[in-house]
Amino acid sequence: RRGRARGEAVLNMARAAVTRAGAASACASGRGGGADSNGGGSDGSGGGGGRALGEAVERAAAPAASGSSAAAEADVVMPAAAAMPPAAADGGQHASQQRAEGAQEEARRLDALRRRVGVPVAGGQGGGGGGAEASPLDKCSAILATLRKRKDADWFEEPVAADTPGYFEMIQSPMDYGTIGAAIEAGSYADAEAFATDVRLVASNAVAYSPELDNECNQAARANLAAFEALWLAAGFATDGGVAAAAAAAAAKEGGSAGEEKV
Repeated sequence: RRGRARGEAVLNMARAAVTRAGAASACASGRGGGADSNGGGSDGSGGGGGRALGEAVERAAAPAASGSSAAAEADVVMPAAAAMPPAAADGGQHASQQRAEGAQEEARRLDALRRRVGVPVAGGQGGGGGGAEASPLDKCSAILATLRKRKDADWFEEPVAADTPGYFEMIQSPMDYGTIGAAIEAGSYADAEAFATDVRLVASNAVAYSPELDNECNQAARANLAAFEALWLAAGFATDGGVAAAAAAAAAKEGGSAGEEKV
């Protein structure tokens, strides 16, 4: 309806223009007593010009006046998604696809970490055998074993040498992966939290003694802590919804480290 109304309005304006053109021609034809023939010529050309203008405008307005209002109202009825420029629509679809692929990759990564620490996952067996979930301390053992396989774990494998300058003046509670492993084997940990405290102590000691972000031991400590927090979360121990894991990952990136390094 709006399209027809627009067409009729355009047509009415065209007719008014034709009428004004004809009146202008009539005025021109009556100017001066000796210019009748020129006036007549002007009248003829003026009338012809007015009619041509009217016909052209009527032809242009005909689709709208005849009820074909789809084009006139396209901007009103077009859905938002369709109104989006093709490039923008393609970009949105690409971003959605990337998010979906990222979520799938994250799910696969977490499943791999869960398998490492003895947590059964859909479509696969956990480390506990027969699909059974491993005990808390078995999970701790698996976490430590994963950390010790890292290329940068050499920094923390054994106790710091006794002659390390100023170390034992600064660090009151030394800790290393070898000592933690021995404690697991001896059954010295009352629970998983006690194990986690010692693993985090390894990293905090290293960062305290070597606070420079470009220090290799500092970077290794941040990366190992990020890996540990990811494994701790995958094992189902974390109660903070992954806050500590995210913070450790951010700290590893701040230190210029690769963080989890595909653990």
